[in-house]
Amino acid sequence: IPPPPPPPAAAGGTLPQPAGGVSDTTRAHTTHVSEPVMPLDVLMGGDDEIARIAKSTQQHIDRITSHLTTFTSAQPPHTTSGGLELLLKLVGNVLAHPTDTKYRKVKSSNRALCDKLLAVRGGEALLAAVGFEQEVDQGEKAYRLRMFDPVKLHVAKELIEKHVGGK
Repeated sequence: IPPPPPPPAAAGGTLPQPAGGVSDTTRAHTTHVSEPVMPLDVLMGGDDEIARIAKSTQQHIDRITSHLTTFTSAQPPHTTSGGLELLLKLVGNVLAHPTDTKYRKVKSSNRALCDKLLAVRGGEALLAAVGFEQEVDQGEKAYRLRMFDPVKLHVAKELIEKHVGGK
C-alpha cells in the first residue's frame, strides 16, 4: 500500500505541524521501510552480481594488504608508523568530508607526505593501492583520489588501522 500523499502546504509555504510538534516529513524519515517485494539477490542482479562484487572487494583487500606488507616489512616500525598514520589521516579526512574535494588531493611537495610516505620503500605504491593517483597540477606533482568509493575507503582504513595497531 503506498503511503498517503503529504498534506497541502499552508499559507507561507510551510507544512502544518500536527499535534505533538512532529511533522509528517520528520515522521517519514524516522519510520522503517518495509521489506522489498523482490528478493535482494534479484534486485542486485542475482548471484553473478554478488559474486562480482565479492571478487572485486577481495581483490581490493588483497592489493592493499600486499602493499601494507611491503611497506612495513622492509623497514623498522619507527620508519613506517608515521606514513601509516598520515595515510589514515588522508583517508579519514576524505571519509569525514566526502563532498569537499580539497581533501582528495595532496601535493607531493607536502613535507609530511615526502618524509613519511614517499621516501619509504613501497609508500607510493601503497598510496596508489588506496586510490590516490599521481597527476601533474599546475606544473606540480600531486596525488588525487579520483573516485570516491566509501566502501573501499573504509576497507582501506580498517586494514591500515590493523597494521598501526600491530594486529
